[in-house]
Amino acid sequence: MVYNCRIDPLYFLDRMTITEVEILIDCYNEEYKEKLEWARLNTFINAKLHGLKAKEPKDLIPFSWDKKEAQKHTRKEIQEAAQSMLKNLKANG
Repeated sequence: MVYNCRIDPLYFLDRMTITEVEILIDCYNEEYKEKLEWARLNTFINAKLHGLKAKEPKDLIPFSWDKKEAQKHTRKEIQEAAQSMLKNLKANG
């Protein structure tokens, strides 16, 4: 962690608080995800040039966080549909 985040080891071990460590880990994870997303996009573009039939990079190399984002999106769509149905019932009722 110290090497990857370029943090002074003495600061990390002696002075850093738990909150700072949590923030550091979150930032490192986001940076790591961005690197993987970039690699997936490059792979997808190269594969498309050679005739790949996948529509999105997610189809080629799925990541665990893609499923979580899709579930959140689905819930949002369900909530919007439910609100729309309630509006229609009130308008017609």
